[in-house]
Amino acid sequence: RIAKLQANVSRLATGGTLEPLPGGRDEIGVLSDGVAKTAEVLRQRTGALENALHGIAQVDSDGHYLSFNKAYAEIASLSECNKPANVMLTVFQEDRDNVAAAIQQMRTTGRAETEVRIAGAFGSLLDVAMTFRPVSEDWNGGYYVFLRDISLRKETEAELVRAKDEALASSLAKNDFLAKISHDIRTPLNAILGAANLLSETLQIGRAHV
Repeated sequence: RIAKLQANVSRLATGGTLEPLPGGRDEIGVLSDGVAKTAEVLRQRTGALENALHGIAQVDSDGHYLSFNKAYAEIASLSECNKPANVMLTVFQEDRDNVAAAIQQMRTTGRAETEVRIAGAFGSLLDVAMTFRPVSEDWNGGYYVFLRDISLRKETEAELVRAKDEALASSLAKNDFLAKISHDIRTPLNAILGAANLLSETLQIGRAHV
């Protein structure tokens, strides 16, 4: 019974399937019941993490992938058979300095976030936010990487910038048009007003002679 309990505790630590637990009313039975409850809690939490909307990965202190959930695999286009050796290699080459700086900040403050681009499906680039949190206070325990797809937000921001630029260009074009129209209207009006003044002066002189 003790050997079975020890084997199940080992399987629990590695995520393996537990064998039928030894029962009983003694201490071994109580411990077996506790192991069973712990296994159920871990199963539920693992299921929640695996089906989370955001990507979650665990890496070691050198950034090597240990595990990742479905969302992480989908966002980063990874699989257990096709994954980079290091989390740094997941992101676009020009953004790797941002990741290195964020990891260094995490080691100082306990949390860091950066926005980078990663290679999506069919070679496209996807905008994502990466958040880094240590697994424990011991940096040798590695850290978690949380991944969020922010491509829609980036696209919306770009559209707003384009709309603002277009509105500004339209306003400048309108002001330029009004300025030209005003000049084109003033030019003949000045001639007309000058002729009218000359005619008025001529009439006044004619009346004076009469």
